[in-house]
Amino acid sequence: MKILIIKLSAIGDVIMATTMLSAIKQKYGECEITWICGNSVYPILRFYPIQHLIPIDESKLLMGSHVEKVMTVLSLWKKLFGKSFDLVITAHSDKRYAALTLPVKAKRKKFFNQWHGRKIPIPGRYHGDEYARLVMDYDNHRMAHWYPMALPNIELSPIKEFCQINKKIIVLAPGGAKNIMRDDFCRRWPIEQYVDLARQLISVGFMVAITGAISDKWVEPYFSNVPIVDFIGKTSLIDTLNIFSQANLVVTHDSGPLHLAILVKATVLGIFGPTMPCEKVPHSSNIHILWNINKLPCCPCYDGKIYAECEYNQCLHEISVANVLDRIMKIESLYEK
Repeated sequence: MKILIIKLSAIGDVIMATTMLSAIKQKYGECEITWICGNSVYPILRFYPIQHLIPIDESKLLMGSHVEKVMTVLSLWKKLFGKSFDLVITAHSDKRYAALTLPVKAKRKKFFNQWHGRKIPIPGRYHGDEYARLVMDYDNHRMAHWYPMALPNIELSPIKEFCQINKKIIVLAPGGAKNIMRDDFCRRWPIEQYVDLARQLISVGFMVAITGAISDKWVEPYFSNVPIVDFIGKTSLIDTLNIFSQANLVVTHDSGPLHLAILVKATVLGIFGPTMPCEKVPHSSNIHILWNINKLPCCPCYDGKIYAECEYNQCLHEISVANVLDRIMKIESLYEK
């Protein structure tokens, strides 16, 4: 059976969408899978059991000039022309993504925004389950919860900075929450509170590291007087996965790093504000959540496309360092030998 998946970005969404790979294997057995992805997520997807990966420049497709957009689509169409598939899954809510597969012959097509006459994702449901539901084709109490597919065949080596000292390691990811289309500052826990948290964690005996992409370099000056290990802009996606896998705890907000940490089954503390954690994280005993949903009448405010007009993300400011530190101290796995 030949299956084509269209899911370009962002990192968190693509990681959640890997539940489709597990669902495909469960329902259809071994299949020939082609996945159209963005360049930004190609380094992760190349490790999965996907026979044909077709990366495209999503920055040109989404934010380029009219000519760049047209040329990107035409280049993809050339690669797809004349190909036939038993099933095509467009794993985007925006119907325009379906145009990417116009040259394809398909026996059946499915779309993430429409399933059996209902719109999905349904608010309040984990999106990974919703992606799997597209494949499994049923929705009742027998539907299992799905976890992002584990990364196979990836070798992770010890982090030398972590081997130099015998302490529990907590990794903070204070940046992220941005993609090609926009910077979602309202999803970030305030940077000053991350700095205060780092200081307090160090004072009680933890080793603290910070991580992020080159675009998160703005974070570094805030930690200039804090004795942390700085990985900002110094690691690839795979290096970041390695760091998270060897940490005792990862603390971050709703962002790409949150999903990367979940992917390697790290113990995670996710700090949420405008978005619903039940939509973003799977059911797991190693995932801990802080969310002050009952304090503000505007929370949550994200409808899948836009946020409420907010110049000051009060929902996250009200989660204090004391709240986070108290939650960390209650995570039992941190104190296991």
